[in-house]
Amino acid sequence: MGKIAIIGGSGIKDSPQFKDIEWQSFDTKYSNGWGDGVVDYQENESVIFIPRHGRDETCRYGPSRTQYGANLITAKELGATVVVAISAVGSLQRILKLKI
Repeated sequence: MGKIAIIGGSGIKDSPQFKDIEWQSFDTKYSNGWGDGVVDYQENESVIFIPRHGRDETCRYGPSRTQYGANLITAKELGATVVVAISAVGSLQRILKLKI
């Protein structure tokens, strides 16, 4: 049976499921013009976790620059037969205070 790939945001990477698993990198050689095609991931026996916005704390790729294609290529090349993508609004902080 194939593996399950989870492509998620910053909240998923803190899951205890992946706490002690080392990070690895996969070079897809695919670039969307913003990223370099290298995808960081964690993998246990049957689950692959790929952070949608990149691994670093700055969320290297914003929503319009995320390496969606490279993430999916990585999942497939690592043996995933199912991909679950999880998304949430990261911030709803007020940017401008409007005076009416």
